[in-house]
Amino acid sequence: MPATRDGDSFGHRAEFREEPGQANAEKHEMTTATIVKDREIPEAQGPGTDPEKRAQILDGASTVFLNRGFSGASMGEIARSAGVSKGTLYAYFENKEALFVATIDRHRRELIDALFQFDEEAPVEAELGRLGRGFVTAISSPRVIAAMRTVMGIAEQMPKLSCEFFDQGPGSKIQRLADYLRHETERGKLDIDDPLLAAMQFLELCQTSIVRPLLFGHVMTEEERLARVEKVVGSAL
Repeated sequence: MPATRDGDSFGHRAEFREEPGQANAEKHEMTTATIVKDREIPEAQGPGTDPEKRAQILDGASTVFLNRGFSGASMGEIARSAGVSKGTLYAYFENKEALFVATIDRHRRELIDALFQFDEEAPVEAELGRLGRGFVTAISSPRVIAAMRTVMGIAEQMPKLSCEFFDQGPGSKIQRLADYLRHETERGKLDIDDPLLAAMQFLELCQTSIVRPLLFGHVMTEEERLARVEKVVGSAL
């Protein structure tokens, strides 16, 4: 005769009475059963650690932040966009600020980081031209422009967040370019007194007449943008 069950309820372990002759294996399987309601089972490696789930959440968050901005986005809407429960969302990110920074950081790594890896064997002019074209193309993308608008909009209320955005993004890249210019100066390829200032001026010049109009809503076709990139990079070099 099969075992009977008493006090069965959601969220609690079920109690079982073993009938004579019931196999030990069956008893072990049934007594360790747990019924869970309204929450997802954590991944085998622990909650908040599955890289695929994290990427899924960031995809959903990116869509919501792009459409709603930081202030208009809610964790509930982000969870729905990502196809996860709010419990799972909070297992990966403690709040909306942390999630926003993570989405920005991922876009930065995908779009910009590789541009600032320099080939010391290539001519300096070619490397700076490659960097300038790629940099302007990356930062003028719709997602990056939307992120910049969002950060600028919350800078007064959340200065720590906006400073982190700059320090991990544009700020860190300025220093990397400055290190390259300093190294090339030491090799005798360039003659630069202040590599950090030169790096800031180069990246600012590359953005001239492109990024600011986009920030203020100017609509620029792909052909216009590429033509301006060539002119700006040419004048920078």
